[in-house]
Amino acid sequence: MAEGTITRLATLKVLESLRPDATVTICIPLFLAGGEGDRAFARFYPTIAIDGCEKRCAARSTEMYSARPAASIVVNELCPAAAGRLGTAQQLNTAGMDAVNAVAAQGGSPAAAAAPNPQPDRIIAYYLHTTYRCATCRSIEAYSREAIDTGFARELKDGRLEFRLVNIQLSENRHFIQDYQLFTKSLVLVRMKDGKQVEWTNLDRVWELTGNRDAFVAYVQQGVRGYLEKK
Repeated sequence: MAEGTITRLATLKVLESLRPDATVTICIPLFLAGGEGDRAFARFYPTIAIDGCEKRCAARSTEMYSARPAASIVVNELCPAAAGRLGTAQQLNTAGMDAVNAVAAQGGSPAAAAAPNPQPDRIIAYYLHTTYRCATCRSIEAYSREAIDTGFARELKDGRLEFRLVNIQLSENRHFIQDYQLFTKSLVLVRMKDGKQVEWTNLDRVWELTGNRDAFVAYVQQGVRGYLEKK
């Protein structure tokens, strides 16, 4: 699609010409695959999503895994008169290049960059693991996921609760070791309020309860429920 080429060229123009000292890009494939560094960045800094069509894949994925973008730009909505007349993905025509300039101008404006990035209050359940995964480690992950998926479907759907897997041996994730005083693989609950972490708890009994699935699930659900009930 020509719109995809327009989003890429417009982004490059913002990065290289319009705001080279004030913008960076997020790698969407890594972001979707669970790259905690990219997801954390989008939680704490204003993001501008540039999409080619009304499906808004970039905007929706950013909101799903991090926070609502400060601004959302859609090529077809910004340049409706030129829809379908932009050239091809390999070769944009004059209308296509005009669309590149229009998208870049909006995405690179100081107003868009300075727009507030609202941070919803939520609970994040981190399962923090290492690269090597033993059978017990995988059981903890599976039981934790089961406890959260079966007990809090509504909260997961509306964004009040998230479950995230983080490999703490990756360089961008090593800060979690100090942040949560880790000495082994752990399930940690974090309460976020107004975009800031205000409380965290390591559910350290998960190791002793791996031999009793029902007790494990009940323990995790009790901890999550307690956090969700706090104001």
